[in-house]
Amino acid sequence: MAGIAAALFLVRVLVPAFSNETYGFPAYYTAARLVLDGKWSTQIFQGEWFTEQVRAQTNGHITEYFSGHPPVTSLLVLPLAALPLDTARMVWALANLFFLITALWFIQDSLRANPFFFALLTLTAFLFAPVADNIRIGQSYVWQLWLFSIALWGLQRERVAATAFGLGAAAIFKLSGAPVWLLLLAKKRWRELSASLGVIAVWVLLGAMVLGWDSWYHFFIMFPSRLVFEGWQTVVAYQTTPSFFLHLFVFDAQWNPQPLLHAPPLAAVFTIIVGAATLFITLRTSQHAPMDLGFAAAITLSVILFPQAEEYHYSLLLLPFAVAGAHLLQMQSDTLLGILFFSALLLIALPIPYKQLGWDDGMRALLTYPRLYGGWLLWLVLLRQMQTTPQEILSARVVTTP
Repeated sequence: MAGIAAALFLVRVLVPAFSNETYGFPAYYTAARLVLDGKWSTQIFQGEWFTEQVRAQTNGHITEYFSGHPPVTSLLVLPLAALPLDTARMVWALANLFFLITALWFIQDSLRANPFFFALLTLTAFLFAPVADNIRIGQSYVWQLWLFSIALWGLQRERVAATAFGLGAAAIFKLSGAPVWLLLLAKKRWRELSASLGVIAVWVLLGAMVLGWDSWYHFFIMFPSRLVFEGWQTVVAYQTTPSFFLHLFVFDAQWNPQPLLHAPPLAAVFTIIVGAATLFITLRTSQHAPMDLGFAAAITLSVILFPQAEEYHYSLLLLPFAVAGAHLLQMQSDTLLGILFFSALLLIALPIPYKQLGWDDGMRALLTYPRLYGGWLLWLVLLRQMQTTPQEILSARVVTTP
């Protein structure tokens, strides 16, 4: 089955990605090309200026923005910037396949799983709709999955440098993984935290050397504006908790003309309460739970609580699914937990056309958030597993190095 899924993945996802003209990769490529050509400027944070640069690289076909990214994101695909765009896109698609396979290996080794589990995980990955979407448009979330898999491997194997590399790079390039940092803080993993901060410091310095210190100044000046409400944040493409409440309770003439109720304060209050409560519960429950379960729950929250997470962001949830699945196989779990797990998997893995349904008005909008509901179900599964996993599993999961 894994072989058939791999063949279908190559034919239906990877090969078409070599020539897809979509948004996503052109933003990374254009930013890197500006660095290579010596034309990089802090104007990159201005939407219209960067859009014109992207159009120049794509013969006017693609419109993209960069303003939400830290300066060092411009260096993400720098090794590919000397290549023509079409060639660079093909190499990046192949690189994504490498990141995916090696991420699965790191996850499997972290969990000390058998070859059957690895085959099952690989089958799931090749059928996982968010992964296909990520590779189709050349996004970077399979790469981030790779980083977080290395970080988990480092935590399980007591390899501080590996954890620091994964967490530090994910944070500095994409501002991703904040709940994981809170988890390490709650568990008093000071070595990993300090080393990860060291990785961030190195990238900040490197970014300043290549792009100038003013690049960071302009980023931090601009960043607060990204936290201000914009009407487009209400669209169902963003499968996140903040966007869900915005869609239900905030009217916008262009993007959300028929909310359930126009009550913006409710959107803010529900978002804050849900976000704070789930973080608190996760951190408290993880105190005496295996690290892999706490890490998986934190990664899940990194996606579903993020302000703007689209389909491809959910590629990161392959890691939490693997952790939860490994615990389900290892321990005798109740039937309800298994049902919740497989329900979450189906809601996230299947290619559900929620963006094309046109059900974004009133009560019908509640039917257009399958990824978010799947994320919440997965978090509940992991929470229950953290509450019930025996202490001896914790000891068995930690593998010290000689």
